[in-house]
Amino acid sequence: MDEVSFIDGKTPLFGIVGDPIVQVKSPEIATYEMQKRGLPAILILLRMRKLILKKPCQRFCVCKI
Repeated sequence: MDEVSFIDGKTPLFGIVGDPIVQVKSPEIATYEMQKRGLPAILILLRMRKLILKKPCQRFCVCKI
């Protein structure tokens, strides 16, 4: 198992929201490339049912970093 040492309470977290989402492979590539460039951030998949996605503005906030 590979150890990830750059994740802590200050690590920026980015997500891709969708359903279905299992086919998306970009988090592995993006997280690797961000770490390689010195950006300690991670990209994750967030599977949300379509019912929840109908009103995303009430559930999520998009923030500039």
